[in-house]
Amino acid sequence: MSAADEPSLEAPAEPTASSTDDFIEGSTGDSLSNEQCFIFAVELMTMDNGPIQELLRRVREEAERLEVCVDRDIYTLAGRDPVEPILFAGSPDAPIAVVGRDLGREEVLAGQPLIGSAGRRVRSALYRMLTGNQPPEGDRSMETILPHVLLTNTVPFKPVGNKCYPTAVRERFRPFLAELLTCHWKGHCVITLGTEAFRWFEPYAPAGAIEAFWKDGDRFEAEMACVLEVVRHGTVVHRPVTVAPLPHPSPLNQAYLARFPGLLDGRLRKALAYSRDTVLATGKDLLP
Repeated sequence: MSAADEPSLEAPAEPTASSTDDFIEGSTGDSLSNEQCFIFAVELMTMDNGPIQELLRRVREEAERLEVCVDRDIYTLAGRDPVEPILFAGSPDAPIAVVGRDLGREEVLAGQPLIGSAGRRVRSALYRMLTGNQPPEGDRSMETILPHVLLTNTVPFKPVGNKCYPTAVRERFRPFLAELLTCHWKGHCVITLGTEAFRWFEPYAPAGAIEAFWKDGDRFEAEMACVLEVVRHGTVVHRPVTVAPLPHPSPLNQAYLARFPGLLDGRLRKALAYSRDTVLATGKDLLP
């Protein structure tokens, strides 16, 4: 995970209502409820869960075409091909996805997103919530939590230093993350880390909704309804998701350093509870 990209807390603005009405409709023309959207997405995923290896191949081809600028020294140290994407860790069957900005040094060395100091805060919290225990000392990857979460970034490469990739580069890789979340992942809740990761979802929300949401004082407790869109095999596919933003967990982000553990626990607790409630209501087992 790169260094903090979180701005200081802004003054709360008047809450602005947002809706997915303009993005997805039921057969009667009425907007779908959150539960209907979730069930719709799960059924869609069951019907069309294409091979992730083919997606990884296309990400690599795009990196070669773009000649994406990466921190080659770190890739050399890790013995990794600098155009081989580190797209995700965890399970596409998990109910929760966590999206960061881009890779950091430790992510390249380990070959997994969100395994540096900031990412381990997320992994540790999920470990404690799932097991009731602290992670074993020295267990950096906490592999036992990976069936329960999908970990990814807006760009599956490490930039030079901690500089954010330019918007043009992030947009070149947008279709691949959108496809991962829309056509491969079977969950419902996306937890974003930092400003750039949250704003990645702007094209999938009603116009102005992301900006209004970000100005709200309770943005790290509230949720944003979005509908992802990708073109797959010539067909436009829509996927409703719930986006739950958090501040960047880097120690450099002093404004939220003390609050982050409580905010993260709240996000995880709600997402896991929703998954279990959906199992009871629909019989669709979404917890691995």
